[in-house]
Amino acid sequence: MNSEFGEYKKELQFALESVRLASKATSKIQKSLKKGDIEKKTDSSPVTIADYAAQAIVNKHLFQSLGDDQKMVAEEDSSNLKKSTNSELLGEIVRKVKEVINVSDSSEILDLIDKGNHDASSDRYWTLDPIDGTKGFIRGEQYAISLALIENGEVILGVLGCPNLSSNHMKPFGSGDDEGTIYFSVKGKGSWSGPTHGLIKKDRLRISDKITADECRACESVESSHSRFSYSSRIFDKLDISLPPLRLDSQCKYAVVARGQAEIYLRIPTDYHYEEKIWDHAAGSIIAQEAGATVTDIKGEQLDFRMGKTLKKNQGIACTIPPIHNKLLEAIGSTL
Repeated sequence: MNSEFGEYKKELQFALESVRLASKATSKIQKSLKKGDIEKKTDSSPVTIADYAAQAIVNKHLFQSLGDDQKMVAEEDSSNLKKSTNSELLGEIVRKVKEVINVSDSSEILDLIDKGNHDASSDRYWTLDPIDGTKGFIRGEQYAISLALIENGEVILGVLGCPNLSSNHMKPFGSGDDEGTIYFSVKGKGSWSGPTHGLIKKDRLRISDKITADECRACESVESSHSRFSYSSRIFDKLDISLPPLRLDSQCKYAVVARGQAEIYLRIPTDYHYEEKIWDHAAGSIIAQEAGATVTDIKGEQLDFRMGKTLKKNQGIACTIPPIHNKLLEAIGSTL
């Protein structure tokens, strides 16, 4: 990795390779996903063998490369996999992981997954969402492997592996792309993208150069359970936005804003008391910001990563190009 990324070039190099390996494994799993590869967690949200495999792969490569003293805050844990009824599921995860990285057996897989159980209390730690957008993954559509490094409550480095997000802006989001795109950023060093299979070339990301709200396009979640579409529709009407929103799963939305394909990513939680998880926004937010976007919550507050595993002090997400950010917040305030 070039010296242009400063003191974090080593961390970035291994983070990129970790996400690249996980992208390779999850792409193969998505193409052959079966009903038996999907479970329900205690909160009824889905989890697949890809979630577990990606977490094991990233943790294996990152800890092996940077040292066992790394701290990781990740979404999944191995408790369900330890049940005797899930022995076949665990065996399948071992097989999928072995296709891209060397592991010994199921015990190592369980240990690797649980390396993500840090409580976010350290001054320095990584945070990982192994499959961000699991429902999109199950549908065969967009998802992301999201990895970020946080120091003293600030996101320093972010990597998003988006195996189905083509670098070609003209391709529809619903279709897979054999190459996919990986997005990455180090604070103060800009945002970049390249093919997921290897960074032979990289392109610098820049937000759209539009300056008025009525020219803009928004992107939102596919799932209505993730964001209040009725409110966002009224907000966009107040801004005279006529183009229909682009709908796609996961933190790919941050990347779409960062590369200038859309100008707004708005997330209004369906539950007023919902606390956003840090792994759902850390990598995406720095990539959008380093490309020139403004990222706050829907009240205009900066995202606060000093509160543990969730953004307790924040509500929702407002990611936009700077010329319209204040107007978006005004429209949100008058609507909500």
